[in-house]
Amino acid sequence: MALFHPNIMLEGNPSKDPVVLWLNGGPGCSSFDGFVYEHGPFNFEKPKTKGTLPKLHLNPYSWSKVSNIIYLDSPAGVGFSYSKNQSDYLTGDLKTAVDSHTFLLEGYLIGNGVTDVLFDSNGIIPFVHGMGLISDQIFEDTKNQCSGRYYIKPNLTCIKMLLKVDKVLERINIYDILEPCYHDSFKQVNTTSNNSLPLSFRKLGETDKPMPVRKRMFGRAWPLRQPVKSGNVPTWPQLSAGGNVPCTNDTVATDWLNNEVVRKAIHTVETSVVSKWELCTDNIKYSHDLGSMITFHKNLTSEGYRALIFSGDHDLCVPYTGTQAWTSSMGYKIVDEWRPWLVDDQIAGFTQGYEKNFTFLTIKSKCGFESDAIQRFLLMDVESNVVTLVSVFSACSPLKALKYGKAIHGYGLMKMIINVIFDNALLNLYIKCGSLLNAWKLFVKMRKRDVISWTTLVLTYAQEGHCEDVVSVFKRMVLEGEEVKLGRMERYGS
Repeated sequence: MALFHPNIMLEGNPSKDPVVLWLNGGPGCSSFDGFVYEHGPFNFEKPKTKGTLPKLHLNPYSWSKVSNIIYLDSPAGVGFSYSKNQSDYLTGDLKTAVDSHTFLLEGYLIGNGVTDVLFDSNGIIPFVHGMGLISDQIFEDTKNQCSGRYYIKPNLTCIKMLLKVDKVLERINIYDILEPCYHDSFKQVNTTSNNSLPLSFRKLGETDKPMPVRKRMFGRAWPLRQPVKSGNVPTWPQLSAGGNVPCTNDTVATDWLNNEVVRKAIHTVETSVVSKWELCTDNIKYSHDLGSMITFHKNLTSEGYRALIFSGDHDLCVPYTGTQAWTSSMGYKIVDEWRPWLVDDQIAGFTQGYEKNFTFLTIKSKCGFESDAIQRFLLMDVESNVVTLVSVFSACSPLKALKYGKAIHGYGLMKMIINVIFDNALLNLYIKCGSLLNAWKLFVKMRKRDVISWTTLVLTYAQEGHCEDVVSVFKRMVLEGEEVKLGRMERYGS
């Protein structure tokens, strides 16, 4: 068995900083989903010409800014992972966990994860009612006919009410109820008469948004009235054949990862072994054989593993109502009562902390990647270095989050980890926030300056029309012995 796992090293000191293992689940879906569409080191610009590769741009909010990250294709048969023993493709929860055990870390984060059929499935109807997607009358009728148990052996009248709810929700994007589903003139895909997913999921194509391709416009979900059960799990192609394809668009990843040059560069196995990379595979026969995950959460947290369970509060696929219910059912003492958490003085979600380092957190819809990067830093219980702090500055800059920048500056001073790289990043932040006075004060106090420091200030004054200041700074640069090379100045000024 060979499990493919590209390792993305931290852009700083990888030997001393944390390691994150990323698993996409599915089951049967490649972790290159996260690499390409979510938090990998690159943004992928969709090519305008068919048959050409996407352009790669550095992602300033990559998780590799704050950690080493391993993208593991698991189990064997998924992505570029494979086995010479066909029996390895007959797998399930337990076998996958055993095969991945060598990667076990010190804590874990789970986002909108399927955990327990009772909580997850029964959280949907209260969620859509609370969000105003169904009327009070439909909610009360459904609750009464289903006795509050919407997906566990429903009776005929209950099923009729659930079909009515489905009809109301048929054009809703279940991954963000505020977002549209991106489609191509309502292009039809194969459907079946018993399809139970909303209509909008069966009419999807591609968006023409050129850059960056970061919006997750696909996902693997179970039909709203068919929760995950023990036994064989439908594969992605099987769901596709039934028309149950929610917001699908994996063209960029598929074209890039199946290119011969790319495969050679990332050291995949030969095409004779894995002929084609697929986002989600039908190479495996997967059994959901462990049932509810709640017991495992109790065991892990009791052993000292930290856990952050987070939910997007506008995600209908695995709604926060179910996740909030099962995290509460753990029976742990509340040590941090329900409260908002803030990004740039704005509520970004709500959180509740329990004993044993167990935390539940919601994330408001439309929280940007920049805000996420800042908040992840504030929540991470790791010793930061200069690269971590510089990455947070890069997130603060487009938000013009001067207050956060000053706070991180103070943190750096306290930890005595400031150097010219740190100062240059802070200088850039002050300039982006329009605080030229703070930028100048910092520049004067810098213990060491390099050509980037000087050039940043010169170009800023030039762009603002402060010609006399440009000449003054340039003369000071020469007097302090900084070697001036026109080519270098032009490079930083381009």
